[in-house]
Amino acid sequence: MSPELVSERVLAGIRHTLSQMVSFDFQLSKIGRFPGVAYLAPEPATPFIALTNCLAECFPEYPPYGGQHQGVVPHLTVAHGSPEQAGKAEAELLLELKTRGGIRGACREVVLLENSSGLWREMYAFGLSPGNHVG
Repeated sequence: MSPELVSERVLAGIRHTLSQMVSFDFQLSKIGRFPGVAYLAPEPATPFIALTNCLAECFPEYPPYGGQHQGVVPHLTVAHGSPEQAGKAEAELLLELKTRGGIRGACREVVLLENSSGLWREMYAFGLSPGNHVG
């Protein structure tokens, strides 16, 4: 969706959809690959998939990944380029994860980003309802 189309009606739809979701803890300790991409896969993935699917249902004209792929694969991209670059990043990540362990996190908000200028910019943040957190 183009930034200029993000109206109060759109924001209200996002708020309503996310009001039904609770915050959750996750860990990034597994590496995944797409062609030319290395990423960290969150565990559990289910809450990220639920968030994405709920928003996709609210805005069916804007499917995940522009409708180019089936299903949702939650991920944090850490390398994007050639398969060789992604492979090198994967090897480095494996060493770091082996040495330091996974990264723990908590998803307490969803941020709407835009990159019409080629640079990512935060437009809005939507807090999630408190959930049960460890720590």
